[in-house]
Amino acid sequence: MSPINAGLSRLSFSTQNDGEIQPVDDPGLTKRKKNKRVKSTKSGKSVAVCSGPCKTESAVPPEHGRAVKDIRLQSRPVAPSRVKFPHLSEMPRYTTKLIDIGVNLLGYGTSAFPDFTSVVDQAADSGVSDIVIIGSTIPVSKQAQILVDSWPNSGPEEITGAAAAPARCSLHFMAGCHPCRASDFAPDGGRQALRDVIMAARQQPCIAIGECGLDYKDLSSAADVQREVFREHLELAVELQKPLFLHERGAHTDFVDLLSPYIPRLPSAESACIHCFTGNWEQLQTYLDLGCSIGITGWIAGSRKSSLIAALRTAGWERLRDRLMIESDAPALLPKYIMPKKAESQDEKNVPANLPYVCCALAWILGVDGEEVAKATTDNARRIFLQQTQ
Repeated sequence: MSPINAGLSRLSFSTQNDGEIQPVDDPGLTKRKKNKRVKSTKSGKSVAVCSGPCKTESAVPPEHGRAVKDIRLQSRPVAPSRVKFPHLSEMPRYTTKLIDIGVNLLGYGTSAFPDFTSVVDQAADSGVSDIVIIGSTIPVSKQAQILVDSWPNSGPEEITGAAAAPARCSLHFMAGCHPCRASDFAPDGGRQALRDVIMAARQQPCIAIGECGLDYKDLSSAADVQREVFREHLELAVELQKPLFLHERGAHTDFVDLLSPYIPRLPSAESACIHCFTGNWEQLQTYLDLGCSIGITGWIAGSRKSSLIAALRTAGWERLRDRLMIESDAPALLPKYIMPKKAESQDEKNVPANLPYVCCALAWILGVDGEEVAKATTDNARRIFLQQTQ
């Protein structure tokens, strides 16, 4: 099995000033590249430490839900630069089953996946054990609730004798109204209708309130309407003690101002998940200080914009390990720059089955064992979102 298919388990990586990530020399060699040294850990493993501009200090992972004002990002952030990913020849495989915390399985009322059963089956075959359906509107949230209640959530595959049962994938749902559809919130029944959807769940409870937040780059719903609807979601999350699946684009200051007072009233600070984070290191520091969790999508390997990469590298794995989760946000945000090259005529629609590529890209960027990233993100998702279904 190749190192990639083993979850990058035998490689360590370090960042380069040109934005690429290269494998570190074998720890047994004495000659190292410039600006590199090898530091031995108590476990006996060797890890690469960059002594140049990308150096970060090690830190004890924060306690769950605690703000990290005492765990500061370095004063000199890693400079954004173009990132070159290797195109993998095949999909990475991880021992740990992955959890996709956000999929637009039902779209905004017209599904992007007419045959969603095959989409879920493909995800299970790729190592995804759980999919969370995003509630983009109140009617879609209701559709998701009905679908999840009728879905055979059998959990992980069981092995009988020498034959393994087919992989299974459990479905979960959240309920909310995307900020771009905020103008539909009141006509669709508002907070009471959303509460009714949540309370109607039978087989699997609603795991979160969302998608909700602010989007000033798409003002199909006016900004003042977005802010009012966001408050309604925040109040409902506090009332029902549910996690939040949050959207912010082009509205960081207003978003933080609205969210901050509610953080202490949530089940935990980390139960506020900043979905599809694509911001810079200053914004990341703000969210970490608030105690929020961070959702990473295929954007990490699907865009030439590298402010996200620089932010993650600046923070470092030790600061992020208890805060990160992964999501496909399918059908958008294909992690195309790390996937095997496809003919241009092939469908470019993203699917939950591509989640292992997101995990691999995150491990590649942070210079961490892929299996470690898989385990941490899955543990975080189970603790924050799926604890009510355990």
